[in-house]
Amino acid sequence: MTSLFSELVLFLFCIGLSFTVTSESSSGVQALNVHCRESEQKALLMLKDGFHTSLDRFSSWVPEEDCCKWKGVGCNNETGNVISLDLHSPDSTDLLQGELRDSLLHLPYLSHLDLSHNDFYQTVIPEFIGSLPNLKYLNLSHSNFRGTIPHHLGNLSSLQTLDLSNNQSSLRASRLDWLSGLSSLKVLDLSSVYLFDVVNWLDAVNMLPSLVELRLVSCQLRNLPQSLPSLNFSSLEVLDLSYNGFYHSLIPNWLVEVSHSLRLLNLTTCWLQGSIPHTIVNFTSLVVLDFSYNNITGSIPHGFGNMTSLAVLDLSFNDLEGSLPATLGLIQESHHFKYSPLREIRLSNNLLLNGSLERILPQLSELFVLDVAGNDLDGVITEAHLQDFSRLRVLDLSFNWLIFNLSSNWIPDFQLEYINLENCKMGPRFPQWLQNQKKILKLDMSRAGISDTVPDWFWDISPSMEELDLSFNQLRGELPNLSS
Repeated sequence: MTSLFSELVLFLFCIGLSFTVTSESSSGVQALNVHCRESEQKALLMLKDGFHTSLDRFSSWVPEEDCCKWKGVGCNNETGNVISLDLHSPDSTDLLQGELRDSLLHLPYLSHLDLSHNDFYQTVIPEFIGSLPNLKYLNLSHSNFRGTIPHHLGNLSSLQTLDLSNNQSSLRASRLDWLSGLSSLKVLDLSSVYLFDVVNWLDAVNMLPSLVELRLVSCQLRNLPQSLPSLNFSSLEVLDLSYNGFYHSLIPNWLVEVSHSLRLLNLTTCWLQGSIPHTIVNFTSLVVLDFSYNNITGSIPHGFGNMTSLAVLDLSFNDLEGSLPATLGLIQESHHFKYSPLREIRLSNNLLLNGSLERILPQLSELFVLDVAGNDLDGVITEAHLQDFSRLRVLDLSFNWLIFNLSSNWIPDFQLEYINLENCKMGPRFPQWLQNQKKILKLDMSRAGISDTVPDWFWDISPSMEELDLSFNQLRGELPNLSS
C-alpha cells in the first residue's frame, strides 16, 4: 500500500494539488557585507532560552556566528533583517518543548513563522503574535496549544497562510468574526479546533475574498447552512469539511456553486442525506471528490464525462442505487472518447448499485484502486476486461454477483497489493494468474466456489503477505509450515 500511496501523492503533486505559501526568505545565502542585526540576534537567543529540550536543533545558534547562518533562520539578502523562522520538528523524536517568548516582537520584518510539530505544554497561543505586522505565513499546527484562539490574530492583515490544525482538540473558538481582518488570507486550516459553539462560521469564512484552501476537518461543526446571500469563494480550490456532524442536512446548492476552480471537495463522514446534485458534474477542475460515509440516496449523476480532471472518486458507504453511469471514466471531446485521469474509484457498500461491471471496465484501465464491494453488480469478467490494468494495486469486488472466466495461462500486467474477491465465482479451478503476483499484502478469496488442490507455488508467491482468507471453499493439499 505504501507504493500505491506514494504514486498517488506524486500524481496529485504533479497536477498541482499543493497550495503551501512560501516566504521570500533566503536561508543561508547572504551578500558578503550583510549580517544579521544585533537586536534581532539577541531576540532569537532569548527565544531559544524558552526551550529546554532538543537543544541539538540549536547547535548552529552560536552567538559568535552571524544569525543569518543559523539553521532555521532566513534573512533578507540586502538588509540582513530576519524574515523567516522555521523551527518545525521533522519527527516526533525531536520535539521542541517549552514556551513561546515575546522576544519575537523584536523581529519586526518576520514574514514566515513555522513552529509546527512541537510541544508547548498546553499553553495558550500568545496574543502578541497578532502584533507581527509583516507576517504572511503562520503555522502552529500539531504543537499542543490549548484554550481560545486569540482574536488578535485578526490584526495580521498581510497573512496569507494560517494553520492552527491538530492541537489535540484543545484549541477552540466561540466566534470567527476576527477572520474578517485577514483580507489577504489564501490558506486557512483550523482542523480539530473545537468550533461547536460557532454559529456563523460560514459567513465568517465567506468574507475572505482571496481564499484558496479551506480545511475545517473534525471541528464539531453542527450546522451546514443551505443558502448564502452572496458567494465570495471565487478563488477556492480546496474545501474540506469532513468529519463534522451536519446531521440530516442536504448537500446545499451553494456547495456546488462555490468555484469552478475547485480541485478538492471532501465531505466524508458528515451524516449528510438527500441526493447528489446533478450540477456537480460542472466541476471540470475537480481532482478529488469524497462523499463517503454519509446517508446519500438516489443515483450517481450521469455526465461524469464532463469532469475532465477527476482522479479520485469516493462515494462508498452511502445508500446509492441504480446502475453505474456509462460515462464513468470517460471524457468526451468532440465526437470521440478518450481515457480519463481517474486513479481511484471507491463505491463500496451502497448495496443497491446494480448493473454490469464489465460494461465500464475497459475505460478504467488507468486505475490504482477499484473498490466496488458490497453492491448488486453482476457480469462475467474475462482477461480481456483486465488486460490493460497495469497500474492496479487494490482490487475489491467482493459481495457482488460477479463471475470470473480467466484462462489458465493468463498473465496480468498488474501487481496487486490488496485483493478481495470474497463471494465472487472464481472456481472450480484454483486461479493460476495469482502465480505472478509477488506484492500481495492481503488476499481474500473466501466463498469463491473453488474446488481444487492448492498448488505448491501458492505458498511462496508473496513473502510480505499479512492476511490470507481462503475459507468456505473445497481445497485439498498439504498445509506447509507458515511460522516464518
